[in-house]
Amino acid sequence: MSLAVLVPYRPDTERRERIFETTSRLWARHGCEVVVADDGLSGDLFSYARAANRARAMTDADILIVYNVDALPLPAASLKRLHHLLSSGTPWSVIFSGQQRFTMDQTFRLLAGEEPTDVGPAEGDVFAGREALLAVRADVWDDLRGMDERFIGWGPEDTAWHHVLRTVAPEGCDTPAEGLFQSLWHPEAPRSAFTTGMRLWQTYPSNVDGPTMRTWYVSREEEVCRD
Repeated sequence: MSLAVLVPYRPDTERRERIFETTSRLWARHGCEVVVADDGLSGDLFSYARAANRARAMTDADILIVYNVDALPLPAASLKRLHHLLSSGTPWSVIFSGQQRFTMDQTFRLLAGEEPTDVGPAEGDVFAGREALLAVRADVWDDLRGMDERFIGWGPEDTAWHHVLRTVAPEGCDTPAEGLFQSLWHPEAPRSAFTTGMRLWQTYPSNVDGPTMRTWYVSREEEVCRD
């Protein structure tokens, strides 16, 4: 089975573009398929879910790893481990238990071309949230029509996606394959749409069986939520 890394990304600030250049350079060393896509929307707020779905449409890979543009690539051994896990029939897997950011100084050194092994490990803030990055079999992704594009702006599209996968396919691996992923420092994303996103998240059913969740989720109308 083939594997692709999906990277939702929209160029905006010069710093984010430099981060993209840095992580892209590091991914290139792996020789694996990395698919970058934006959300195709106008306006200041970015839809991570829509960009991920657009990236999925650009690859024929059997295993899809959703990955942040500001995160250091997975080691080759970890990619092989995830490939083996999902090739063996596991429908999806959590990858990390959370993230730890490089400090601003460490990030600037990475952007200047220093090697991660010389700069790291990351010494910045630690954030919980194992649902942020997931590996998903393409047939499972397609059966559910991918991530929920009604989310726009920061969060909680990843929490919603994890919840759906965990309910529809409980045989997935909910134990993180790795520890903390390391991400570059950057200014916080705008939070202006977070309340709208949380209202959408609160409409997700809980304590239902897999078939009920699947029917509800795949019948959703993909109208982008905005304030």
